[in-house]
Order: sequence, then C-alpha cells, then structure tokens
Amino acid sequence: MLVEPVPAATVVLLHDSSRGPEVLMVRRHARAGDFAGASVFPGGLVDPGDADPELAPAESGFSVEKALDCLGEALPAAEARALYVAACRELFEEAGLLLSSQVTDAAFVRLCALRSGLQAGTESLRAALVGEGLVLALDRLLPFARWITPELQPRRWDTRFFVAEAPQGQVAQCDGTETSEAAWLRPADALDAYRAGKHLLAPPTFRVLEELCEFRTLADALESLRAAGPPRPILPVTLHGAPTLTMVYPGDRDYPPASGGSGLNRLILDGGRWRSERS
Repeated sequence: MLVEPVPAATVVLLHDSSRGPEVLMVRRHARAGDFAGASVFPGGLVDPGDADPELAPAESGFSVEKALDCLGEALPAAEARALYVAACRELFEEAGLLLSSQVTDAAFVRLCALRSGLQAGTESLRAALVGEGLVLALDRLLPFARWITPELQPRRWDTRFFVAEAPQGQVAQCDGTETSEAAWLRPADALDAYRAGKHLLAPPTFRVLEELCEFRTLADALESLRAAGPPRPILPVTLHGAPTLTMVYPGDRDYPPASGGSGLNRLILDGGRWRSERS
C-alpha cells in the first residue's frame, strides 16, 4: 500500500565568504533515527503547533497569498503557514540559529536554554518568543526545492527546502541529540568531501549542493532563485533494469511517463557513492 508522504521543512542557510557562498550543514547524531550520521541541512517534520497563526503575525512578513505564490502550491492557509514556521523552528532547535530581528545576546542565551524543552514539547515556541518580544522573520525564507520520497519507501516525506541568509552575530550550536556537528562549507567542498568518503549525503542533499555550486555570491543565489519562480516537485523513480541502483528525475529520458526526451537527469550509485549525470 502506498504510504502518504509527511510534510517536512528544511533550511538551506547561506552566507558569503572570501571563497564564495558557504552553506550550513549539520551532521545527524549517530543515535538519531532517520539518516543517522548523514550531513544534512537543518530541518524536520512539521508539527501541529507550527500552524498557530500567532507565530506568523503581520510583523513576520508572512502572508498566505505571497507564500502560496512562492511555493507554487494550492495549500490551505494553515498548511502553508506551518511549513514556514517549521523551517524556522527546526533551524533553531537543531542548529541554535534564530531567524528574527533585533535579538539581543541575553535574549538569545535565554532562548537557547529552552531548546531541549521545545524539542520535547514541554516548552512553547510562541510563549518563548512572546516572552522576549520577538517575532519570527518568516519573510527571509525563499522556497528553493521540493523533494518527495520515492513511492515504494516505507517512510516518506514531502520536504520543502527554503533558502535564507544566515542571521548576523549568531553562532551555530548543535543540540547534541539530533545533531552532533555543524560546519559552514562551500557546496563544492561538501561534495568533494562526500566523494572522498568523509561524510554521507542523501540524494536530495547531494543535488541541492550541486545546484548551489552555480552561485558566486549570496546575492546571486537569492536573485537567481527569485527569478526561477516556484520550485517543481521532484519525485525520484528507480530505473528498473539498470546495472546499478539508478534514480531518475523529472526531465530524464527514462522518467515515467515516457516524454520522448533524450536528456539525462539521474543519480547512479557508484562504489557506494552517488554520482550525478545530467545533460
């Protein structure tokens, strides 16, 4: 029986460096359930509380109309709002970075002390923000990609990837439970380290890093992504009969249903590592 994918949200956080844009990557804790030990972007499942309208007031820059336009999806208002809030919440819980304006050092320390309670559900994000007079900066999130777990998998996610500029003056801090390391890496360096066997990457992470390699600056990335419009959903399909595990993506000549195209858009598992083929 086909398993319905569960909504999830991920933040691809960027900042400029002397060698070009760097992206924040965290390593999933070895005891974490899904993707243990893999290098990922901060993110996770959407919680029911993420749809709370009090977490997306007018000051947050969030509007349903704008969100639906940027996502390119016909979603109920609560679901769209929950995706944006979940992205910010997961970024804070997993990496200790808060997308909000005018966060004082003292307020940030107090909020970080609540992270474990937020993850356990014993603390309220809304109460924590209200207590510090803060509002999530949801307007800093730009939809970048949408990846859906292949249909035959026993656990499936419908993950929206958001790009955002890193908040100034904050230092990433892993929670020690879901994530164990945090690092700023040039996308090309992250891919080279993967090919050298220094860390693990899931296919969506691999492909997002490939796309980030095209940008020379943070401003270039944001401008290009805004011009590209809403992301198209990507549902990988296993290529049957291939000599090694091969996943094909929309636009590939073998992606169903047959489109008559001649191009390649696939990942091939080669020696235990994914290798991209595009044409």
